[in-house]
Amino acid sequence: MFLSVSRATTLFANFVLHQAADYDKRDCQYSSLLRLWLSFRLFAKGFLCDGQLFAKQAEIIVLPCKEVDGAITHRRVDPDGTVHIVKLLTDVPLRLSNKEATELVYRKIQADVDAIARWATREVEIIWQRRMRRLSLAQTGVVKHVMPATQRAKRTARLDRRRPNWESDTCATFEYHGFSASIDKQVRSLYPRPYEDIARNLFGLPTKGALIPHMALLVINHPELTAGFFHELKLYDEHD
Repeated sequence: MFLSVSRATTLFANFVLHQAADYDKRDCQYSSLLRLWLSFRLFAKGFLCDGQLFAKQAEIIVLPCKEVDGAITHRRVDPDGTVHIVKLLTDVPLRLSNKEATELVYRKIQADVDAIARWATREVEIIWQRRMRRLSLAQTGVVKHVMPATQRAKRTARLDRRRPNWESDTCATFEYHGFSASIDKQVRSLYPRPYEDIARNLFGLPTKGALIPHMALLVINHPELTAGFFHELKLYDEHD
């Protein structure tokens, strides 16, 4: 029990020091620690410090908010004193002559956009190749069925990565059953772990990371698209 105010206060102080050291060791953002500690502090004040486990008057320190201006953290200063904004696609000096502005707009920015377009195109091609490989493998694979408990005798062996034909069998199973979310119990009975690797590398599905190159190409070819467009975009509808 920590009904002593001093003991409870010391415990909470040591706890936040431990958390801060752990976050620093894992190179985590201070803002993440700040949010975590704020939630814990509210919980501790509302439930732990009830006079039965911890003293009601126990002091739980408040971590200081980040006082550095965000705009300053996204600037770079060259040895000659030139200040650049570095949060953008292309580093932009705060002060430009007309000639430098023309060079920046028509050459440097376009070069950076072209580099991203090449990367995105290559990534999209890789995803498409994975899809075509999935369809090809499925033609020679054996479908895995989930049988009810009353038909145990008809159950087939679980798909295992150590089996020589596991990729073709897994692809055939996917083409037969169709898409299911990873939280679906059927997925755990059909496919070998890890599911994220199966979805991304074997099936070529539009996973979170796979959407980025598609979004990049859409924005490059249609600059009028905004972040709000993608936030409201419905990617999958099982009823449509």
